Amino acid sequence: MSTSTDLVQVSFVPEVIYGTTPTTPQFELVRMTGEGSAFAPTTTKSNEINPYRQVTDSILTGGQVTGDINFELAYESWFETLLAGALCNDWSSDFLKIGLELKSFTIEKKIPVPGGITQYHRFTGCVVSQLSIDIKPGSPITGKFTFLGKAPVIDTAPLAGASYGQPALNPVMTAPRVVGIELGGIPAVGKCFNALSFTLNNNDRAIECIGTLGPRETVLGRAEIQTQFSVLFNDSDLLELLINQTETSLSFETDDTSDVGSPSGHNYYVWTLPRVKLTANPIVAGGTNQDVVNNVTAEALMPALTGSPLDTLGSLTVSRYPR
Repeated sequence: MSTSTDLVQVSFVPEVIYGTTPTTPQFELVRMTGEGSAFAPTTTKSNEINPYRQVTDSILTGGQVTGDINFELAYESWFETLLAGALCNDWSSDFLKIGLELKSFTIEKKIPVPGGITQYHRFTGCVVSQLSIDIKPGSPITGKFTFLGKAPVIDTAPLAGASYGQPALNPVMTAPRVVGIELGGIPAVGKCFNALSFTLNNNDRAIECIGTLGPRETVLGRAEIQTQFSVLFNDSDLLELLINQTETSLSFETDDTSDVGSPSGHNYYVWTLPRVKLTANPIVAGGTNQDVVNNVTAEALMPALTGSPLDTLGSLTVSRYPR
């Protein structure tokens, strides 16, 4: 019999020591629209010569865990934990910014087998290598966490003392509830956005060593953030920002209710890229019965230091406002 994806449960727990699942782990269940966590092996063919002109062996030489967790954005504890992992920092007074701390997780995938024994696939040493958020009109706000990790462990029982925290099931945030879009600190009320997204790439590197299957460790690279957005064309302001290489900023609010504007009445996140430079902005008539748009690509940059490197805002900051 086949196993339905609707029965699969994915959860995670932060690790104190890279690659080591805590004892009596307190897993957090995720709300997801799909996932792809799997072991990606590295193999090669044997180079033995034989008179039969055939390959004598396929050899496993290495590998690592890769994959994504896809989600619809909602105000959730599990999301904020993985978001902190993506930004490599801790929340401080409902504020999060790009940091320097490599955070790793054990990801567990529970797969019930009809008429058989439930399978538990655990992936240790998983770090968030990339995060993306995508906003399109008339749609839920979607996102993706991409992971790098060590080799998997296959089990047929939950870990001793494991507990599983349930998600809050808060409302999914949608494009019509995105408000407060600002460019250069000025509300973009006269501009019609028909796409808005960004991707954070931590450029993590997996370190492989002799005697170890999978990475021995993972190290952080440079955090690179690219944003893309489309705006219906009505002036040349954005094109002038590109030509003149004028710095600007971008911020927006994602909300879980249509009753926006009051922190006491809803949950929302404010996403801020405080220093941005445009890198592309083609303005073209693509075909008949289409709108002329600014298709903007921009890079988020580190803000100016204000005393010490730890004082800088960060090229991406997130503020949360709970109900």
